[in-house]
Amino acid sequence: MNQRSVHIYLKTDDTETLVSFLKGYADFAISEKGQYLKLTHSENDNQIDWNHLREKCLEELFIDICLFVEPLSPNFDPEPIIRVLPTIGYGVFTIENIIPRLVREGIKDVRTKLRNYYYNVFGAETIQTIQGFIRANLNQSVAAKKMYMHRNTLNYRLDHFIGLSEINVKSFIGAHAFFLLFEG
Repeated sequence: MNQRSVHIYLKTDDTETLVSFLKGYADFAISEKGQYLKLTHSENDNQIDWNHLREKCLEELFIDICLFVEPLSPNFDPEPIIRVLPTIGYGVFTIENIIPRLVREGIKDVRTKLRNYYYNVFGAETIQTIQGFIRANLNQSVAAKKMYMHRNTLNYRLDHFIGLSEINVKSFIGAHAFFLLFEG
């Protein structure tokens, strides 16, 4: 079973209160590093509503936090994103919704690292396939025809990318994030 890591930035120095609250919320392995916490959850992570957790921190502890839910992508290095959590504000971020924030804030070094990571994991052919799919307004038939590709091949590449990257390029939010990362 895959273990999901969630990184939390805490603006205040009250990590002790937050750690005791988190231990009562769910069965997390918690490691501390200054104002950052790393939660590792071994159970089915779909059971945890990270937005609800953030709301409970606000309601009960009067502490707002910034959470980054690390994707399960192979060899993903979260450090560049963790370093910029203090600059992007509060909220719950996945890879899909943190990319537009990074672009809007003008954090080019993290964007470049993410772009290089996805090129290394998936290769230029898959990246170009997804770009063609987005240029075809997320229409698989039109995209396959324009790229002289069988529709099943296109669908396989899209599904492979979505499964490993956790960026759903078949949805507007995921396609927008991918577009901003590679073409924006």
